[in-house]
Amino acid sequence: MRISVITINYNNLEGLRLTMDSVLNQQDCSFEYIVIDGGSTDGSRELIESVADRLTYWVSEPDKGIFNAMNKGIKVAQGEYSIFMNSGDRLANSTVLKRAAEQLTGKDFYTGHLATLGNESDVISAPTHITAYSLVRFPLSHQATFIRTELLKQRPYRDEYRLICDWEQMVYELLLNNRTYAALDFVVAHYDRSGVSSQPQHAARYETERKEAIEQLFPPRIWEAMMGGTSLERKCLHAFTQTPLKRDFKLLRNVFKSLMHDLFHKN
Repeated sequence: MRISVITINYNNLEGLRLTMDSVLNQQDCSFEYIVIDGGSTDGSRELIESVADRLTYWVSEPDKGIFNAMNKGIKVAQGEYSIFMNSGDRLANSTVLKRAAEQLTGKDFYTGHLATLGNESDVISAPTHITAYSLVRFPLSHQATFIRTELLKQRPYRDEYRLICDWEQMVYELLLNNRTYAALDFVVAHYDRSGVSSQPQHAARYETERKEAIEQLFPPRIWEAMMGGTSLERKCLHAFTQTPLKRDFKLLRNVFKSLMHDLFHKN
């Protein structure tokens, strides 16, 4: 089992240093390391050159954005699975790839837990199973997701979008192509929340791109069914993504609130 770790970077020298350290310190695992730099001028290129003998492939040249750079990495990747550990993010410890390789046994997507950098107790848990609602509302953490490289090569990221390409790819493959999925029950990565998609000023654009992608992928009635046509439907759908006790509590609460509304607000 060989894993392709792909890092993209642009003028984030310190983030790149931490990311590369976390990858190059991996133990007892066969992996290749690909670094795609966008023509940085902050010393990133020199840092990459200093460890070039430990890299499988690297390039430093202008690109058309985050996902265009990620596609460059996909094009040269030779591992059975790929994971994107972009500058600023890092693998949780030195045995992550070894542990993952032992569990990558043929499914298309594997996602582990993701911790927030600087607050490792703040963990986004990998879903145990995928539903249309959960995936459309809550994308898998790409920093903690291993994807079969063949899928990425067959349909690279649609880099005409700026923010949602990884989410769009997961929706397309897991929902429309019914790709297989399994959760990894350990923390794969620590996530740098200063990334572009996490910044509040990009929230409106993210939602606009997401809506455009959904409208292209699904007919309107399918989209409404996945998302719920009313606020009550959406809340009930969300409840089904929770653990059994939380699910039951949320369903009962929503039904009770709906009953009270219907009793005292008759038309």
